[in-house]
Amino acid sequence: MNGIIENFDSASTTPVDERVLKFIIPYFTDRYGNSSSVYGMGRKSNKAINEAKIKISEVLNCPENGVFFTSGGTESNNWILNGFPYESKNVIVSETEHSSVLIPAEMLNSKGVISLTKIGVKTNGVIDLSVLECLLKEKPIDLVSVQTVNNETGIIQPISDIYSLCKKYGTSLHTDATQAFGKMNLSLNSDYMTISAHKTYAPKGVGALIVNSGAKTISPFVLGGHQQSGMRAGSLPVPLIVGLGKTCEYLGEWVSSVEGLRNDMKGLRSIFQQYGIKINNDENVSLPSFLNISIECDSSLVIAMMENDYGMVLSKGSACLEGKPSYVLKAMGRTDLECKNCIRISLSKFNKRDKFLSLPHMIKNCMNRIQKEE
Repeated sequence: MNGIIENFDSASTTPVDERVLKFIIPYFTDRYGNSSSVYGMGRKSNKAINEAKIKISEVLNCPENGVFFTSGGTESNNWILNGFPYESKNVIVSETEHSSVLIPAEMLNSKGVISLTKIGVKTNGVIDLSVLECLLKEKPIDLVSVQTVNNETGIIQPISDIYSLCKKYGTSLHTDATQAFGKMNLSLNSDYMTISAHKTYAPKGVGALIVNSGAKTISPFVLGGHQQSGMRAGSLPVPLIVGLGKTCEYLGEWVSSVEGLRNDMKGLRSIFQQYGIKINNDENVSLPSFLNISIECDSSLVIAMMENDYGMVLSKGSACLEGKPSYVLKAMGRTDLECKNCIRISLSKFNKRDKFLSLPHMIKNCMNRIQKEE
């Protein structure tokens, strides 16, 4: 098969929208001034960055001075964990967090900087609020970190309810909203929020850590210059930042495109179920652009065949896992084989309806061929 016909891995990344790309190109060529420079070109770049902050603050209902640009979701997640002003040192994260939360949290725990508790999830992937409240009652907790939307399953956590519990017990809440930004209506219902540009038709290499009014002041994580009020050093990537700001103008459009998939996703689920293929994410608590399935043969082989034979790109889950069994599905009580042989389907506004509705049949064909050869 020559070329890629359809990419069903938008949870990993998305192409840059043409309108966003057109807007940012001049910032690579004519408007290339360093935003820290005091001369005219630098001031214009600084103005563009401030305008991007305004757009982000408007769509997230957050303070402009609480928007701190980073290189992306991973840096933002690392920053909150490394820069938080711990007192009791007790931290709670969910077992299904992205690895950019889990790994630094585990490292800080191993060094004695924090005492880490991982909270499990129910079989549908959602945190049990009663269990969380018991943990918050038991001892002082400095920080809770829970994803808004899981990157493998699209499961949506009740962040507003979690935030209410955290405020009740004097605990700070961070949420990684990387997969939620541009896919659902968001407002800053937490003390800290992580967003990233490249999951929502904007450039790779830029994201932000959002700090709410009244949240505890965190320490800088990247040191050097005075940029961003001394909170994050380094010359700012103006084209990428204005791209993140520009995509905010279209977030309503992006969210509507995801919601528009709901009925078609029901149809897709129904076809998979007719083939006896296990669906791992409950449609009642997940974004309609996500589908996670487990099959009865090596999913890596099926994924390879789907690309080679049909030009259709799928993934096992998070690109950061490098094909390893899913710890997210394990936390949801799935078997070792189901965790190993999973496939994540994540749709974008560019996917054609007839193409994604043909996925179950094509995947089943690949499974049959593999099973015949075994």
